[in-house]
Parts: sequence; C-alpha cells; structure tokens
Amino acid sequence: MHTIIREFRWCNIDSQANATNIGLGFIMTLGMDQAVRLYDITGTRALNIMTLMHDHLISSLALSPDNSMLAVGGQGSEISVWSLRD
Repeated sequence: MHTIIREFRWCNIDSQANATNIGLGFIMTLGMDQAVRLYDITGTRALNIMTLMHDHLISSLALSPDNSMLAVGGQGSEISVWSLRD
C-alpha cells in the first residue's frame, strides 16, 4: 500500500561523517496517514527502519542541527520529539 507524502526532510550527508552522527544518511517522510517514516539511505536503496504513528493531524517535521532529534508538530499545538539515537 502506498501513502501520499505530505512533507519530507533529508539529513545532510557529510563525507567526513563518523559513527557518532547517528542521523546522517536518513530521510524522514510525513504521510497522509499521520505516520512519520524514517528511511536509511546509506545503501543502494531506501530501507524503512522506523514508523512513528500519531493520533492527531501532523503538519510539520524538523531535525535538530546535529540530526540526532526529530520534532513533529501538528493539530492542537502538540509537539513530539523523537531521539534518532534509539
């Protein structure tokens, strides 16, 4: 089943990156089904490694400057913050 993507974020991919930059090489998508999906793009094809479901309308997502945290905001002024290290 395919989901329409409303928004996405692509982490900066740095050739100088090391193993401590957990978020590097990821794409986050926000679907019409209120799911945020994280894809590992370090290989030859995107691999869905995590799906974060939400009960309310989600309208935006943002990454922290070091790509270690993902903030998701939406209806009712709720903001969820997810660690990409876990």
